[in-house]
Amino acid sequence: MKDRQKLLLTTLKDRNFLTISDLAKVMHYSASTIRRDLKELENNGLVQRIHGGALVLKPNEIETPTTIKQHINLTEKKYIAALASGYVENRQNIFLDSSSTANILAKNLAAFNDLNISTTNLETAIYLNLHTQNKINVIGGSMIDTYSSSMITARNLRDYVFDISFMSCRGFSLEYGVTDKVESESSLKHTLIECSKKLVLLIDSNKMGLIFPYRDCKLSQISAVVTDKKPAKKYSKLFEKNNVEVVY
Repeated sequence: MKDRQKLLLTTLKDRNFLTISDLAKVMHYSASTIRRDLKELENNGLVQRIHGGALVLKPNEIETPTTIKQHINLTEKKYIAALASGYVENRQNIFLDSSSTANILAKNLAAFNDLNISTTNLETAIYLNLHTQNKINVIGGSMIDTYSSSMITARNLRDYVFDISFMSCRGFSLEYGVTDKVESESSLKHTLIECSKKLVLLIDSNKMGLIFPYRDCKLSQISAVVTDKKPAKKYSKLFEKNNVEVVY
């Protein structure tokens, strides 16, 4: 590893997350040089590049921390959350997954009454408890970052029946459908399908075409897809074939 790359890693560790422009200023190198170094460090599993910046990955960390995900594609996520709230009705039993998009959706639920809301995301649960008059349930299990995701979580989830469940994913493709990066999260969604009368997928358009190691569900098991813009024709045809409503 070059001395410059060692310095880059040290700088990121001190600050947690920095944009490329900030790194260029701090280190006194060009943005193009920083980009090349970040790409090499990412290939070696030391950092993760995220929309104009990067963060250092901790040992065994394969998922972007929640504090970072909350700021990625924020405009798109707010738009999707606003559309998704149109599926909510008073007195429903609702599940919100651990995703940052579901966390934003939670901020739209104060307008509803007598909801029974369950989630695996501790931050989502705390917000809902403080800012709404609805009943809030935290589905427990071993924690990853700010949410529970384990075999215990899946076992606890089986005790519920939801009128509607909102979930996100890391990728969607024609070949493999809905996929995820973390095995425990994908397994949890398998259980969620069994517990939900209606399943709504929240996915921003940047995830279309991406494939990750773990398959969440078949497209035919999803009731609706909520996204930020009209999907490409090849995806629209697939949604129509599987009777999936698309909202954008």
